[in-house]
Amino acid sequence: MRHLIGKKREFLSFQVVLFAILFLVWLLSSCGNSNASSDAHVFCQTRTDSLWMVLNQTRARFNYRMDEIALRRQEMDSLLRISKFHDGSKLSKEDIQVLEQYHSILGTYKPIANTYKNLVLESEEHFFHVKALDKAVKRGDYDKSVEGFKKEYVELSGELKHTYAETEEVTSRLNAVEPLYQRLAPKVDAIMEKITPRR
Repeated sequence: MRHLIGKKREFLSFQVVLFAILFLVWLLSSCGNSNASSDAHVFCQTRTDSLWMVLNQTRARFNYRMDEIALRRQEMDSLLRISKFHDGSKLSKEDIQVLEQYHSILGTYKPIANTYKNLVLESEEHFFHVKALDKAVKRGDYDKSVEGFKKEYVELSGELKHTYAETEEVTSRLNAVEPLYQRLAPKVDAIMEKITPRR
């Protein structure tokens, strides 16, 4: 009888030890999954933050309203056409120089006015894509597998970098002629009043 009781105790001890081992294995594996999940989440969030950074740097370069340069270009083109059809004897040498400089600014605006507007629109579109990706990351959509995230990240990152580079080039050209535009615009208005007949 004592022999049977001893065997039962050994079997019970074995079951407790087995249960403890299985519990520890389960606990360690779930912690491992949690760490892997956490690592994936941190990976995705870090990359998403980098997308926000590039987007914000791009948007910070937009110093003009979306249509402002396109509208300036149209107005300048119109004013310069009007000035061509008026008697040149009413214009001083200074007036002619002002109009020539104004025409040079128009030469800068013509090829990039619509590009500027398109870049603003692209950046707004990128904003909504990054925002959607950020929400998906925060929801944990990519915690188990980052493959889908990587694909979206690579695509968005490439688009954002391209938009940033183009924005930098366009806004640098616009900013270079802005002081001249601000100085000449009132002078051109005065010239137009001088050569346009009053009604």
